[in-house]
Amino acid sequence: WFTTLNNGIFRSNNLDFPTYTINSQDKEENRITALEPIGNYLYCGTQSGRLHRLEKVGSNTYDFKQLEFQPNGAIRKIHKTKNGTILIFNNSLQEIDSSAKPNRLNYYNTYPYDILELSSEKRILSYTHGLKELSHFDSIQTFKNKPGFMKVRRIVEDSKGQIWLSSQPNGIFKWKLYDSIPVPALELNDFQPIRASSIIEFRDQMVLAPNGKGI
Repeated sequence: WFTTLNNGIFRSNNLDFPTYTINSQDKEENRITALEPIGNYLYCGTQSGRLHRLEKVGSNTYDFKQLEFQPNGAIRKIHKTKNGTILIFNNSLQEIDSSAKPNRLNYYNTYPYDILELSSEKRILSYTHGLKELSHFDSIQTFKNKPGFMKVRRIVEDSKGQIWLSSQPNGIFKWKLYDSIPVPALELNDFQPIRASSIIEFRDQMVLAPNGKGI
């Protein structure tokens, strides 16, 4: 039986949900906060900051393998890069290879939110105070002190090369790479910016998921 907040009560017969838990008494270790399928594995980050890989060990059996990884706060996002490495978003940004061996570590005063890969070597990283252009992990320049650069939770490039920024406090902005000021993309509604937890391109249109307001 399923009871939902808005859609009523449902019943479904003979459902089987295979459940896999990490063999730990630590509740934070069993709280999965990030998932990313990479190759034949499912990488899982936990609230306690550890990194696991769900591996098939039998015909219909899976188990978690903990990877040797230095925790640095809860893992909020796992991202596979164009050059095949894996980025871990926690209180810092950490780059590892598929065996969790560190490639390069770089710690920021405030943790990162999202990343846009312009090429296998050049990236735009969003963090609390703005955006950083990175070559590998070396900071080339920083964009900040403007409303559209603050706390950008999502940074997306569409098929026409337009970059979209979803600023948590200030709304949706369009940004031409290297411009000093991003441009608001939507009209204000009752002087309140539209904040989106997700933004993607679909059928040549941008789709936003404003908090609590559908799409």
